[in-house]
Amino acid sequence: MKFFKDKHTCVSENQASDRAAMAIAHGILCLQKRLATAVNLWFNGFSHRQQKCILGLIGVALATWLLTTINGPFNAFSKQSKVPYSAVHIGQPSDLPKPKHGQKQFTDSLTIK
Repeated sequence: MKFFKDKHTCVSENQASDRAAMAIAHGILCLQKRLATAVNLWFNGFSHRQQKCILGLIGVALATWLLTTINGPFNAFSKQSKVPYSAVHIGQPSDLPKPKHGQKQFTDSLTIK
C-alpha cells in the first residue's frame, strides 16, 4: 500500500508556529474536558425523571429553532422588506440604471439580430 502513503512529510520550517499551534490546541482540549466534566456533574445531580425532562425540553427547543429557521424566508418579516430596484434581466448590465422612459427589453440581447 505504498501508493497511498504520503511521499512528502509535512514538517513545517517554522518550529515556533508549530509550538504555538500545539499550545492553542492543548488549551482548547483542556477547556473542552473541563466543560464536559462540569456539565456531566451538573446533569448527573438530577434524578432520572428530571434528566428525561431536561433532555425533552432541549429537544423541543432545538426542533422549534430548526423549524423557525426553515420557515425564515417565508415569514411576514422577510416579505415586508421591499427591494427598491427590480431584478436584473439577462442582457442588461447590473450597474447601469434603467431608463425612465423607454421600452424594457424582455429578451436576451444575444437573440436580437
